[in-house]
Amino acid sequence: HRLGANPSRRHCPVMSKPDNAELSARIEATAAQTCVDAAFEASLREQRADDAGYTFLAGGEGCEYYDYCKQHYAKHAQAAAATAAGEGPDGDGGGSAAAAPTGEGSAGP
Repeated sequence: HRLGANPSRRHCPVMSKPDNAELSARIEATAAQTCVDAAFEASLREQRADDAGYTFLAGGEGCEYYDYCKQHYAKHAQAAAATAAGEGPDGDGGGSAAAAPTGEGSAGP
């Protein structure tokens, strides 16, 4: 099962974190890095293909949360880039972008 192959997952509501805190942290860190380096996900998927801690890369436990985190980090990276370019969140030159979420737990999106 390829990540992103199911378009309905791309527009999912806010996902709850997996109960496993270590898995949640790994998902969040991976999603954040993927937004900085698009090739990172493919490389990691290849390197960790047999690693049970990374099954979320191939549709395993936490894959919905991973998809949500990638969307979250990408949205905020776009907003930050628009602000840096002097644009508002709507491209109107307003200069203010959406703030990062603050209340969804002590760590994570």
